Amino acid sequence: MLVPAGASALDEENQRDESTRSRSSTDPWAGVEVMEVVGAGTAALLTAEIQTSAIAFDADALAALRVTDVRDLATVTPNLEIKTGAGASNATIFIRGIGLNDFNANASSSVAIFNDGVNVNSPAGQLFQLFDVEGSDVLRGPQGTLYGRNVTAGAIRVFSKKPGDETDARFAFTYGNYNNVEADGGLTIPIVPDLLSVRFSGKFRMRDGITKNRCADSPNVGRAIDGDCFRTRTPFVGAIPDNLPKWVNEIDNWGGRVLVRLTPIEPLEFMLNVHGGRSEGDARQNQARGTQGFSGVPPRYGVTIPAYSDRDDDPYAGAYDIVANEYLELFGTSLTSRLDLGWATLTSITAYEQNDRAFLDNTDAAPILALVVDLKDGARQWSQDLRLESSLDNGFEWKLGALFMTEKVFGNNRFLSAGNGLAQPTRQRLKQQFYHGAIFGFASYELTETLKVEGGIRFGWERKDFKNRSWRYSSRTGDRIPPQPFSGKEEAEWSPVTGDAILTWSPLEDLDVYLKYARGWKTGHFNGGAARPDVLIDPVQPEHVNGFELGLRSQWLDGRLGLNAALYYYDYKNYQVFALQNQPDGLPLPQLLNAQDVESRGFEVELQTEPWDGVRWNAALGWVEAKFGTFTSTTFRLAQSRTLCGGLAFCSLPNNDDFTGNRLPAAPAFSFSTNIEADIPIGRLGVLTPRLDASYKTKLFFDHQGDDALSQGPFWLLHARLAYTVPDGRVSLALWVKNVTDEAYLLQAFDLRLLAGTIIDTYGEPRTFGATMTLNY
Repeated sequence: MLVPAGASALDEENQRDESTRSRSSTDPWAGVEVMEVVGAGTAALLTAEIQTSAIAFDADALAALRVTDVRDLATVTPNLEIKTGAGASNATIFIRGIGLNDFNANASSSVAIFNDGVNVNSPAGQLFQLFDVEGSDVLRGPQGTLYGRNVTAGAIRVFSKKPGDETDARFAFTYGNYNNVEADGGLTIPIVPDLLSVRFSGKFRMRDGITKNRCADSPNVGRAIDGDCFRTRTPFVGAIPDNLPKWVNEIDNWGGRVLVRLTPIEPLEFMLNVHGGRSEGDARQNQARGTQGFSGVPPRYGVTIPAYSDRDDDPYAGAYDIVANEYLELFGTSLTSRLDLGWATLTSITAYEQNDRAFLDNTDAAPILALVVDLKDGARQWSQDLRLESSLDNGFEWKLGALFMTEKVFGNNRFLSAGNGLAQPTRQRLKQQFYHGAIFGFASYELTETLKVEGGIRFGWERKDFKNRSWRYSSRTGDRIPPQPFSGKEEAEWSPVTGDAILTWSPLEDLDVYLKYARGWKTGHFNGGAARPDVLIDPVQPEHVNGFELGLRSQWLDGRLGLNAALYYYDYKNYQVFALQNQPDGLPLPQLLNAQDVESRGFEVELQTEPWDGVRWNAALGWVEAKFGTFTSTTFRLAQSRTLCGGLAFCSLPNNDDFTGNRLPAAPAFSFSTNIEADIPIGRLGVLTPRLDASYKTKLFFDHQGDDALSQGPFWLLHARLAYTVPDGRVSLALWVKNVTDEAYLLQAFDLRLLAGTIIDTYGEPRTFGATMTLNY
């Protein structure tokens, strides 16, 4: 799901002169005092507040990589996985194998997303478009003090381009295959010099579908099993509708942002941010991989329980009886106030974010009506962030801060199924309110010219109130099925303490070696997908982690070579796991579990070099070994059997499971990315810049069971770009191809084998190509 680049507030740690962000033609590291990490991008990098493993991309790198939204960062960042199988606007994010697979509206991620300093908590608002930005970075590992809420895996930060004191503009226009049309840009207008300036920015995108729908014009009326579509479905649900679209998974969205900068007196600055957007592209259509088998046909081409077979093995074609839009509306505003007191700087960020979403999800990905989900949900978030920081002449720096945040999440959902005894439709209404408060302090001191110590502590408090009500009804009559309804109400409160301790040795001016300890914490969580609230909504316990990291950050050869590395070990307790409990006689039950302990170890190595003037080569390698140490649990399946349930229509039956030793989901052992580009002068005509990007990932699993049927094997992705820039740099034209080899690779897989004899697969996009013209003023 692409939504507006929700710049929400000015990040106080990102207030740097613009010259440090722009590439110098003479010195690729001009103005950069500390290199955060070598990224797969250009030489201008964002700087880090504290020593941590991170990878950064400036605006030029994001454009060259065709990173159009947050999810695209995963294709170019080792040890980062972003999955969007359960709706185009729902993200599950993993860093170094750590994350939560929960796709419900109240999901609580292990990775924090920051838009200009504001934590975007709702998953529906996290996959925003990247337009008119200065850059983005990915912080790996727990951030215990400065980014202390729910950051047991890491954080992703995005920084929007701010209005300055001079008029400037940038506009880009793109056209590509599948009728992909994009336009984005930004314009700064200084209304009163040195007092008031405004920047307008926005993006618009439309693209036709990339997946063929065989139900649009299928002649196979009445067939039970075929490779296309059958027109007569199970009783009581009617025939497949006419006039279905021939191509699905289309994109249609826009976003906009206005930043107003006011400096009434020299030490005081205000930044008002208003942003919003809308998406109404298709709800995602996935692939149904039948697992029942068929005479002489492998299970991949097998049939589902209601006797449908998708046998063409084409990941971009299917038979879809329900095609609907996924609607998402976003609005947000913030006010950042920054006051230089002389002895310290005070920053205040007041922000509000909201989203509303509605879509009809064809979950079974087939013309069988085995499972369809009608989701309507939304979120309202308020936050207030205060920070006071100072730097003294004796090498001592300190920061004090406080954060308050509250969010209300609500949902009104229907889980539809065929009236054939497999399962009965269910309706659910949920509401969650959380309150979070924290105070923290962070300090650093230079013990000697080569030795610095840093550390911080954060005291937090959090409360969650959760209400859930659900009932089942007959798909034939619409009447509720007794006993009805099921209502659940829970509340919980926690008081975490987290922090960091860092020792940095700098034997050379451009060489840092650091040792870091971080204590991370993630809030307890309620099951937003519970079908039986009285049994399933008890909260899982908060997870916490002790993390250790040894890192190297360095520059060599007068800035032409950058080498960074990090070696880490994490010990997690009560690690939170999302389980989609598969069952033969009821809807799949989303459940939340605590794994008793998890260990994760690994490393990252990043290299950025400019061996010759105008030639740049970057490479990044990550290794992760993340497994469940001890993970035994009791899960529940919802049975609809009077024999099993002692005469009741349905009940919850326990299953005892042991997943000890399994690899964590979304944790490929190795991930690698590299790119090379060269500026080739062509006399007075300008410059040609060819570029190649490649990434590789080894096998990864999509859930905690370690099932090969729910995994993606090793794969490569290759991208290419050729750009022409006129001599004054104001106009450029780029031809690009993404996924050059047309690799078909899985982003997610859901297990519905017992319910419908199928596995639901979500694939990445096929080969795309196009041209982009960029105008700068």
